[in-house]
Amino acid sequence: MRLSQLAQLRGMHPDLIRRMIDNVAEDWCYVSMVLDRLMLMIFSVINVCGTLIILLQSPALYDNRPPMTITPASKPLSGDTLEIFANSSFIL
Repeated sequence: MRLSQLAQLRGMHPDLIRRMIDNVAEDWCYVSMVLDRLMLMIFSVINVCGTLIILLQSPALYDNRPPMTITPASKPLSGDTLEIFANSSFIL
């Protein structure tokens, strides 16, 4: 049985039924908007907390050792190209 037929049986005007349906639709629209905002806030909090947890577990934050000292090499590991030409017996 349709809602309009039910309204006629009860003696209600169809415009009244339409307004009641519109009010219910507006209420559900408001409920969906509230739930949407709530889910957005929950998502944002979880996202920020997860990011902070990951970043705060970085070992670089808690490493208090002094940095390694780097000593300059006494001579290059591979020969310098100018040095090779100067020391070679290249005859022009």
